[in-house]
This record gives sequence, structure tokens and C-alpha cells, in this order.
Amino acid sequence: MSQTTTIVYILGAGHSGSTLLNFLLNGHSRVVGLNEVQEIRRYLGDEARDNRLESDFWQSVRQQYEKALQKPFRSASKIHWKKAQIWLDRDRSRWNKTLEPSLISHCLDWQKIRTTDPQTFALWTQRNQVLMTAIAAESGADFLVDASKAWQRLLLLQKSGNFKIKVIYLVRDGRAVINSYMRKYGRFDVGFSRWVNRATTALLMRQQFSSEDWIKVCYEDLATQPEAVLKRLCDFLAVDYEPDMLKFRQHAYMGIRGNRMAENSQSEAIIFDQKWKRELSKTNQTRFMLLGGYFLNRYLGYPV
Repeated sequence: MSQTTTIVYILGAGHSGSTLLNFLLNGHSRVVGLNEVQEIRRYLGDEARDNRLESDFWQSVRQQYEKALQKPFRSASKIHWKKAQIWLDRDRSRWNKTLEPSLISHCLDWQKIRTTDPQTFALWTQRNQVLMTAIAAESGADFLVDASKAWQRLLLLQKSGNFKIKVIYLVRDGRAVINSYMRKYGRFDVGFSRWVNRATTALLMRQQFSSEDWIKVCYEDLATQPEAVLKRLCDFLAVDYEPDMLKFRQHAYMGIRGNRMAENSQSEAIIFDQKWKRELSKTNQTRFMLLGGYFLNRYLGYPV
């Protein structure tokens, strides 16, 4: 990738506001918000979810990718972290046993990535590099926002040594995250495990980046004080703040996937979601506290 192009990686748990943050950053003239770029696999091939990759922008990216790599564009489906050439069948089996692998499973993945020679997953790195280079060339952007959130992808990108990366660690009150997961999966244990595992592995990820390349942002601040947060993020990226970032629907959006907000092309309203306060039962709030959520939440900046 060009030495002037930087990946702005949004790290954190799902349901923490990454789609909103991606849209707001996409409103800057020097930034293109790609959202969950590793999920491009869901929009390639005969079973593509929709035709978003048929735009002129993505067709040009496709042509540049195929010319540089001498492979069909569908090979870009293998940029997902699970497609890196370091995993064995037993690793995949471990992931597939439950909706959320245990913290021990995450630690095993961490150890494997940290101890693997980057040459082992050089093909994975090359595919990511060619795709991101083509996107940067077509968009003319200096910053590409990757809101894939998965720490495994971030660590692989960083371990490869081929990318300039700045990390936005997006956090949200654990009770709100768990409540959102429960609306999706109907299970407290899945929501709690997903929040804890991602928050815990983020502590390890923090050690891999300098203070100049890592910033923490709270969803609650983003939703209630978006201008102040965006000014802080522009300082972090060393670019001038642009007021039109708040008018995020007025900017072309080429991103991959996202929640319902990504599909609503009209509203620019930023809604501060506090549903957990009425939806998360007292029983589950107590379970959250007793299982250690109190201490982790407090560490993240949410004293109860």
C-alpha cells in the first residue's frame, strides 16, 4: 500500500456503534468508510446478498484487483481472518462448537497468530493489500476505515508489517451490549461471553500499538456529543475537522455490510440507544455484576 494510506481500524464488540462511527468518518473528504470490509465475501458470487458491488466504484476496484493479482475478484472473499493460511481443521472445529468460543479459545488464537511467521499467511496479506490499494486508488482517500471489529483480523494486519494502522477502540456499557446481543440471540450467556472476550482481548491488543496509534472512544459520547468526538478523532488522524462530517448522508457510501442504519439512506438523526435500562431484567443485571461485569465495566469507564 502507498505510504500515505492508513487503515483506520475500529476494534470492539458488536452493537457498540461502529456503523454510526463509520458513517461519520466517511463524511470526511480524506476518508472512505468501508465498514465491515472482511465481509465482502457475502457480496461475491452467485449467492451475493445484493448488488452493491456492481457500482462503477467497485467495478473499477475489481479491475485493478484482478490486474494486480491475476486472480478473479471472487478471491477477495478470502480476506476474512478465518481464511488466513495459519488455521488447522481443529481450530475451525473449535470455533464452530458454540455461538461464542471461550476465552481460552481466543487465547489459543492469540498465541497462534503471535508465534506464526508472517510468510505463512503471505497470500492472505497480499489479497488484503491489493484490495485496499485498489480502493485507495479509486477513492483517492488517505484513510480507509475498516470496521470489521475482530481483533484477529487486526492482529494479522499488524503482524504482517505491510500496513499503516491506527486503531479506534470503540467501547459501550457492557449491559447495553449484552442487551443488544440478547435481542439477536435470546441468550444472556452468549451476549456476556462476546462482550467479555472482546473487551479482554482488546487489553492484549493495546500492547501492540503506540499511544499515537490507539484511541478509545465511548459510544455514549459519540451518540450525545458527536462533534466533540469527531474533532478529537480528526486530531488523532492529524486532519482538519470538517463540519459536513455530521451530514453523513450527503456523502457517497461504498461500504460493506452494517446494521439497519446502513440501509436507511434518509435519516441523519443520531439516536442515543439506552433500551437496556428498561429491557435488561434485574436478574440479568445482577448476573452481570456477579460474573465480574462490574469490574470490567468500571475499567472501561462505566462505574455503576
